[in-house]
Amino acid sequence: MLSVPHKHKMVAALRQRLCLDQPPGGTAVSRPLIASTPDLELFAGGLHEVVGDTGADHAAALAFALIAARQGQRMEGALFFAALASQSQENGELYGHGLAQLGLAAEQVILLSVPTEKALLWAAEEAASCPALGAAVIALGAREKLYGFTASRRLKLRQEKSGVPLFIVRRMAGEPTAATARWRIASAPSQGVSVPGASAPLLGAPRFRLCLERYAGQPPQEWEIDYDAAHRLRVAAPLSDRPLDARRSRGRRAA
Repeated sequence: MLSVPHKHKMVAALRQRLCLDQPPGGTAVSRPLIASTPDLELFAGGLHEVVGDTGADHAAALAFALIAARQGQRMEGALFFAALASQSQENGELYGHGLAQLGLAAEQVILLSVPTEKALLWAAEEAASCPALGAAVIALGAREKLYGFTASRRLKLRQEKSGVPLFIVRRMAGEPTAATARWRIASAPSQGVSVPGASAPLLGAPRFRLCLERYAGQPPQEWEIDYDAAHRLRVAAPLSDRPLDARRSRGRRAA
């Protein structure tokens, strides 16, 4: 069994490896990856691929695609969203309250459910060709069969002609495509909100870890981002440990 001093040395080494500072008062603060949020102009046009590797990350990728589409869409146009019917049955449908949490009005969202990937890509091309839309989000299935360089090139050409920002949500990123940008999204633990009388902190703002892997003229970048109640993307506030005394008192109560 490790001695207590040795455990403390291991924890200190782990903190240093994770780039954590330990200021006076016992609060651990993580450094942000960069100092500023993504430029919202990045979302205003182009064909974007938004990738979430795991189930939780895919949900975060879908949420981020909807947020980015809202940030980049033209105000007078509706948001178009299309997905496979089989995936909608597995993952659920978009609904009004959830859209409102992302700053989207349900009456401004057009939903389409299709049976096959072929039909989904056809719908994506039609949406990318429609200048009346504000933006379009297309959620591909877990097993892509048709989407690749040729399909993405067709979508990009149509998007460039209409100017409608197009976001393709994927669960994988295999062969090269013609996409303007590729984002890799992961869910991240949010900062809890302390409420008087509550036994534990409540859930805070949604938090994402964004990795911009490719964008013409932009270097690869990473952020940890909160999406606050005012529907703004901002650099995430550092996570912090609970004070040691609070953890000890909680342990005594549990005993």
